[in-house]
Amino acid sequence: MDTRQTTPRPKPVTSGSDTRPPRALRRPVLIDVGDEASTLLEEPEWTSGDRNSRTLAMTERLRIVLTALRAGAELSSEESNDTLAVHALRGDLELRVDGLDLELQAGQLAAVEEPREWRVRAATDALLLLTVGIGTVEVRR
Repeated sequence: MDTRQTTPRPKPVTSGSDTRPPRALRRPVLIDVGDEASTLLEEPEWTSGDRNSRTLAMTERLRIVLTALRAGAELSSEESNDTLAVHALRGDLELRVDGLDLELQAGQLAAVEEPREWRVRAATDALLLLTVGIGTVEVRR
């Protein structure tokens, strides 16, 4: 029996920030990731902080987020307990899933195919794409 349920989410609109206004995420979406990364890395959240993120695409069941992390900064399943893919674009990342440690370098992609506890840590300043399959399945511990 399939016990997964989806929770209605608001229309796909980014929340914006102090340096950029909210924007609608219309489909289909064609994104120049290089341009988005350049803009992301120029914003004050990055120049004076340990991370910066921008939602590139979002639907009721999928979210793609471009994230810059300073060395030592982390993301974890506290922010999302859904299935995901982590694609290292620049720098080195450490991904921990169910006690298994993976090292990702630029160009490598790792997938967490079922909801699990996970943590991504930047070993160096890094840029990554986080693709999250949104659902309400509980994390297996």
